[in-house]
Order: sequence, then C-alpha cells, then structure tokens
Amino acid sequence: MKKQYLTIGIFIISMLSCEKDDDNEKNDDKCNLTIEALAEQQEYPNCYPTNENGTHNDNIPFFGVGEVLYARSMYSDYTSATYSFEFATRDDIDCNVRNDWDIQYGNSGDLCNRNEIDVNMTGGDNSTIVDLGTKIDFCSLQNIPLDVNYTDHVFAAINHVYIIHTKDRDSDFYTKLIITNMKSNDWIKFNWERSDNGIDFNH
Repeated sequence: MKKQYLTIGIFIISMLSCEKDDDNEKNDDKCNLTIEALAEQQEYPNCYPTNENGTHNDNIPFFGVGEVLYARSMYSDYTSATYSFEFATRDDIDCNVRNDWDIQYGNSGDLCNRNEIDVNMTGGDNSTIVDLGTKIDFCSLQNIPLDVNYTDHVFAAINHVYIIHTKDRDSDFYTKLIITNMKSNDWIKFNWERSDNGIDFNH
C-alpha cells in the first residue's frame, strides 16, 4: 500500500512540474508577443561619405554603418555586446579600447528586459544617453540637443534616434545613433556618427 501511495505521489508531482513548464512557456510566448518582433529588412538611408573624408586625422572613422551588437545576457559575450565610438570598433582586435566601451546592449537576465542600452559602465564614467524617438531625421540632425533629459540607459527600438554623451577620464564627445534593425532581446543593428566639438555633426 505504501508503495502504491508513493507511486501516486510521484505521478502527481510530475504532472505539476509539467504544468509549471507549460506555464513558463506560455509566459515566454506572451512576453515575446508584447515586444517588437524581428523588424522588416529595411535599412536606413546611408548618409555618410564613402571616401577618405570619412576618417579623422588619426585615421579612425567618425561613423559606422550596419554595426551589430548581441545581447550580453543571452550570449554571455561581453565583447560582442559592447562598442567603442572612440575607436570605431566592437571586437577591439587591435586592443586599443582597454575595456573603455561607450555602449553595451542587453545586460540583463530578465527575458523581457534585454533591450536595454547602457552607457555608464565603469567607475569614473559619467556618460549619458537620450532617446529622441522617431520624429528626428537621423541624417539631417546636425546640432547636438542639449535641452533634453539625458540618462544612463535607454531601451532599444526600431528607427529611434539616440544621442550619447561619452564622458569619462579621457573622453568627452557626442555620438548620434539610429537603430536600423533588431530582434528584440537578441541583437540590434545600428548606424552612428561621432562629433568631437560638442556642438554639431558637421565634419
């Protein structure tokens, strides 16, 4: 009799476990449905020079097109989740960045919160970012908006334009960025342009 009760008990626990797993799957699906799905394959018009005028005197590009970052908490890869506008690199092959990254994408273990973009990541880093939405034309945006509310993080969204003020021990410059494509909680694709004069994006 005891063996029979034990068998029934194990069966009930197994059923409850299965129902719990089903609930988790439903919650995951619900979460994914409330977040933007994979965007249409539509790139933002390219408004950058394609010749040697695209670099500064130090030969480091002041813009980037079609850069991709992968959510850090999903892929557990810090390098592919971060980007340096100062050195125009994600992978830091030349080892110039020395962990002094300007943005980071997807550093959250929350399934519904991996779209976060952080700009203030290390001690002594006072960088900020602002989401200008979709009403600002990225290409024609020349003057750096100063009368807006900058913060230390925002959330990625398709066709949104952002301004990043990178300010730390050895850097002080502005970057405009637009997200041209994304898969929520997974990756973002973006274009960017840097300004070193703190006034506008005219080069």
